[in-house]
Amino acid sequence: FRNVTLMLEARDYYTAHDWKSTSLKTFEKKVGSTVAEIEDFVLHATKVGNEKEKLCVFFPQQRVNKAVYTALRAKAREHDCSAFILCAKVDMTSATRAQINADPHFKVQYFTDWTFLVNLPDHDFVPEHIVLSGQYSCVPRLSFSLTCALWVIASFFAIDTEKADLLTRYKVHEMQLPRIKKEDPIAQYYGMKRGQVVKIIRHGGVNGRHVTYRVVF
Repeated sequence: FRNVTLMLEARDYYTAHDWKSTSLKTFEKKVGSTVAEIEDFVLHATKVGNEKEKLCVFFPQQRVNKAVYTALRAKAREHDCSAFILCAKVDMTSATRAQINADPHFKVQYFTDWTFLVNLPDHDFVPEHIVLSGQYSCVPRLSFSLTCALWVIASFFAIDTEKADLLTRYKVHEMQLPRIKKEDPIAQYYGMKRGQVVKIIRHGGVNGRHVTYRVVF
């Protein structure tokens, strides 16, 4: 639970209660100690600087099928959330996963609870990741000339973003950057979207500090 709140904090979301320093006694008082109480609990988070962007985190203790997902989706709508995260004990059904991918109204992420046994960025072998602002993306499936044309248009509308500054500084378009899959654990941790660029800083080795950039695809 603590590591879930650390993930939200890394995404620039805040919660009403400081769960990082909560004792077990306080946790049981606020959330509960039984499976049913934990399943009914909803963790609310709000984006820093944007009070309208809200996120819910659910902790289903049963297998998430279509019926369970539909109920959680309705609950997220009641809480005025445009996105929610599922942290479940077991994996969801394939039919439910297909339903989530086809849902145009909600952004949903699914994790199993063992994912949060450790906080991923705190691992010694995970370098520092910084997500750059700017989400404009060229579609890889298009022809190269059309992709370049879209990149020029996207760069025009994203002049003040860190991503646009990076592309302008090195005189490249995003298709020339190294890639990182959207399904990569660290990309999922930060909730990265296709087309976003992440700055990766590695310490140690011969050079001492090495910086690279990757685009999410």
